[in-house]
Amino acid sequence: MIPGEIGLMVYHWDADGVASAAMILRDRRVHRLAVPRIGHYTAQAIPVGEVDLSLPLLILDYGLGMRELEKLESRVRGGVVVVDHHLTDAESRGNVRVYNPSPGRAPSTTWVLRDLIQNPPLLPLLVGVAGDVGVELRDPVGREVEALLGEAGWSYGDVLELAERLNSCAPLLDYRCLLKAPRRLLEYGDDLDKALGDEDWMEAKERVEGEVEKLLAEAAAEERGGVLVYRLTSPLYLASRIGRRLAAANPGRIVVVVFDRMDGYTEIYVRRIGGGLSGPLNRLRELGLPVGGKDTVFASQIPSPEAEGILEMFLQVLVEFMGVEENG
Repeated sequence: MIPGEIGLMVYHWDADGVASAAMILRDRRVHRLAVPRIGHYTAQAIPVGEVDLSLPLLILDYGLGMRELEKLESRVRGGVVVVDHHLTDAESRGNVRVYNPSPGRAPSTTWVLRDLIQNPPLLPLLVGVAGDVGVELRDPVGREVEALLGEAGWSYGDVLELAERLNSCAPLLDYRCLLKAPRRLLEYGDDLDKALGDEDWMEAKERVEGEVEKLLAEAAAEERGGVLVYRLTSPLYLASRIGRRLAAANPGRIVVVVFDRMDGYTEIYVRRIGGGLSGPLNRLRELGLPVGGKDTVFASQIPSPEAEGILEMFLQVLVEFMGVEENG
């Protein structure tokens, strides 16, 4: 499934994307790494640049739909290989090969990769899971993760802390950090304590958390049919970080963060502890809205002048979903 030689490896800018890239780097020859333009989910956001297009392009954890993958396929003679766990319409077709055995349900792309490579490195595997599910770890994956942690002598809290530090590069728009992180994580091997001692990652988290605490202190919810809506803005890219915290503070509730970014886009970020968001996510996609994600979380990035109209459509679908759930 995964080629032995890769012209360009593209990975999502979060801990799962970084950890997935680290897993590939261990025993594949990769000519160049790339992180898409942070906050954007399109073929155009991928910096292909000067790369041998006769070699395969590998995309990890980026959640692209089929239309965007076909745009890449037309440019890359060596084919496009995708490993993902997001709920998308991507499928193997033509010169595109997609491995996503349980769209929207696998806890992380690293968890998908463990079935594609021999003897997967343990630390990146678990960092990817912790980075995506956070404190929401549920069975049956939870039991397997706990068993692996027990064998390594690690706590889930420590792995989650490392994932949060890796998740702090993107809010700072620090591409240098993101491009160095996969190899650095791989170099730490299974030495979790050493990885937790990485000063760059520690400093990134401290900077991000300072802004997060400030925003949380200012956050006030508007309630729409049982859905909690928060409107926030920051010079940092923090929709996901804030959404996780607000969802954790409101278990069982659907939390919507409307986050105005400095690049002229607004992100609408939806999360719910315990999941159950596949229904509204699929409905929004059927309506043709630019949205991607999985059962516990989904998001859309929209030019700010269009955001209010898209938000109303989101809320209408979510409120209808809440009504069906309560009556069912």
